[in-house]
Amino acid sequence: MLEFTSETNIHHVFLADDIGLASVFPKLKERLAQPGYKHVTLVYYSSSDPQAFHPELGILQNHFPTQLFVLYCYKDRPGFREFRNEDIEAILNANTMQRMEFILSGMENFVARASGVLRLLGIQDWQMQEQYFTS
Repeated sequence: MLEFTSETNIHHVFLADDIGLASVFPKLKERLAQPGYKHVTLVYYSSSDPQAFHPELGILQNHFPTQLFVLYCYKDRPGFREFRNEDIEAILNANTMQRMEFILSGMENFVARASGVLRLLGIQDWQMQEQYFTS
């Protein structure tokens, strides 16, 4: 029987742009594969229709339908505003886990905007994922 503890009852939230997704994808998979019940959310800010890792994310969503949620935000949509507070607020409001962990990865200006939104929403603690690739 699965025991719920502060170490197994975690909501991992990844915020990534096109460049950052390649760096957080291995960590996202690792979080899903760890024992224990957890939620993993990826908020992916893409410059166009998702090409990078789209098939892989679909496979993971099929394998972990109750644990993985992917929110795609496309920059080429009319009226697009990067980092809508409402998207992050919805994730915070719908959280049912005891603890949340935020991981940011992307271009410098992307990370700066993401950090600002998290601070605005009262989140002071997050991790930066080192970039494995550059543009």
